[in-house]
Amino acid sequence: MNNRTKGVLLSGLVFPGLGQFIQGRNKEGMIFIFAAVLGLVAITYSFVHKAIIILDKLRPQLESGGHLNAHEIIKTAAQLPNNLIDTIGPIMFIGCWLAATVNAMLYKEK
Repeated sequence: MNNRTKGVLLSGLVFPGLGQFIQGRNKEGMIFIFAAVLGLVAITYSFVHKAIIILDKLRPQLESGGHLNAHEIIKTAAQLPNNLIDTIGPIMFIGCWLAATVNAMLYKEK
């Protein structure tokens, strides 16, 4: 298997930027990895932030001994507004993944 194929498979199936490392393009690999990790951090922050808000809204019901069901949690989550980070994180990660895969595909060995 040549470096181009390895690069495409690593960047496309494992993690963005790993393919560039196999191809010997470490700077590009670091840029893709950094951007992908930043996107994942934004996604994680968004999930945790929303989970905390949901728990705070449902806390009175929990403290009074009530039970929660999935419908109540989903209803509460649906009422939360979306902010910019909710959109940027996934776009950043998916864009980085696509760019790293295409970049590895276009690589020509010298």
